[in-house]
Amino acid sequence: MIKKLETLGVQKHEILHTAESMFHDHGPANRHGLASCWIYRRYDQEGFEPP
Repeated sequence: MIKKLETLGVQKHEILHTAESMFHDHGPANRHGLASCWIYRRYDQEGFEPP
């Protein structure tokens, strides 16, 4: 994805990865140098497991 976006003129520092999973999304994004924003969708539900 990063390489494809670079061919379109989008630089890595311009990408904001948004997701909920710290393990599956934010960890890998951060390891690849992407900024990320946590989207918390379970504010009205107990626990952290998917419904």
